[in-house]
Amino acid sequence: MAVITRRLEKVEDDSKEVEEEDFIEEFEGITYLELQNSIQNVACQLYYRHGVRTGDRVLIYCGAGGNVGAEIVSIFACISLGVPFVPVVNYMEGTLLQDIIDDASPQAAIVLAAKDSDDIIKALAKHNLYRCVLITVDGSLTPVEAVSTDIPDELPTLYPWSSLSCQLAVDNSYDELHCAPLYIMYTSGSSGKPKGVLGSHHALINRLSWQFTRFPFDYNEIIIRRTPLTFIDSIVEIVGSILGLVPIYAPPYETITNYGIYGVIDTCNEIGITRITLLPTQLDLIFKLHASQSSEELHQRWSTLKHVVVSGSPCSVSLVNLFKKMLPFSYLINLYGSTEVAGDVLYAVLCVPDGEDIADSIENGVFTSIIDDKVPIGVPMDNTFVYIRGIDDGALVPVDNEGVLLCGGAHVAFGYNNSSLNDNFMSVNPYDPDNASNQRLFYTGDVVSKSSKNGAIYWKGRAGKSLFE
Repeated sequence: MAVITRRLEKVEDDSKEVEEEDFIEEFEGITYLELQNSIQNVACQLYYRHGVRTGDRVLIYCGAGGNVGAEIVSIFACISLGVPFVPVVNYMEGTLLQDIIDDASPQAAIVLAAKDSDDIIKALAKHNLYRCVLITVDGSLTPVEAVSTDIPDELPTLYPWSSLSCQLAVDNSYDELHCAPLYIMYTSGSSGKPKGVLGSHHALINRLSWQFTRFPFDYNEIIIRRTPLTFIDSIVEIVGSILGLVPIYAPPYETITNYGIYGVIDTCNEIGITRITLLPTQLDLIFKLHASQSSEELHQRWSTLKHVVVSGSPCSVSLVNLFKKMLPFSYLINLYGSTEVAGDVLYAVLCVPDGEDIADSIENGVFTSIIDDKVPIGVPMDNTFVYIRGIDDGALVPVDNEGVLLCGGAHVAFGYNNSSLNDNFMSVNPYDPDNASNQRLFYTGDVVSKSSKNGAIYWKGRAGKSLFE
């Protein structure tokens, strides 16, 4: 089973107000064969009907009520054709959506919607995007419903999506596809307009290869997908589950909108979720909402959770201590990164399950002992590296001194789609100029230091300026 979905079906009874118990819950699964058939169908439409070819871009528009099955189909249809996908969501409207379309220049769009699909297609037409493949989703059950069949059955497979093999990351083997962008992911646009990051196939595969090696899946695992498609973590969740042959659970749209993170986490034990990615603030809120419950009740409610990942903002010592109390049978993993470095480039294992004899080690990224009342962001993942340079000059700083973090290696993006914004990407590595394979660097703007006590990197704040200011 590739995808586990849950439907909340309303019980028709007009005699009373709708309560939570007025919904029937049903669970269904989507198989890999069903996904493959849908992927081929959508790829055929893009290729034959809308003329999508290598070098084009495809917009993926996620409307309200979309589901993870439809997202998987859309992503892998683009991968099959060797074209980068550009995810947007329904709240990106007006000027923001126009800026993205103008910058990415997509050839066509895949629209994922349970309702109001005609309005979405008309809205895209106003932005001069007329070529659309509609994937209609029914609740959270059907990845593709009634797509057109008046096209040839055979897909002109340029790049089979199964070619996304983790062996690529190990061998550093590149070809035309894997040197091309996999996606164009738009950042929040703190500089005024969103910036489209050109992420690579190789970066994603290296990131997943590290995960599969360092934290391999067990045969009975289920991961939860709750990150919007416009955030880089969602790509790791979705593609990681498919390549890792692990079912991914998609919470129903109603659960996310009506109950927020509380409703999502509350289903973990019911579904058997083993891995989840959260913001530190979300995990802290969950713990506070359950503060009145006994340890036994908490352990029973979340007994299936084995790996909890936090990323996106600093993690506090108090949260780590709460985790040890609330989830003593789970790993807590702190990840650091950004869209420009495939989501993650540093990691730190902050908690290990009780009873596991795992000593702190810089080689394994384990830092369970709190030093100087700070939480580390860790050490580099496989095939990546970092430098810490002076805030006011380009010299590397000694251990225990603060400087600005530069990231290099397999995870660094090609740059921004608008190359005029590439000030924070370095094409020549001044610290290793003779190593042709490690020339591209990304200037994060984050102030960090490396501890002499345990070898871990610690986040300190923001530099507040770009590389050339």
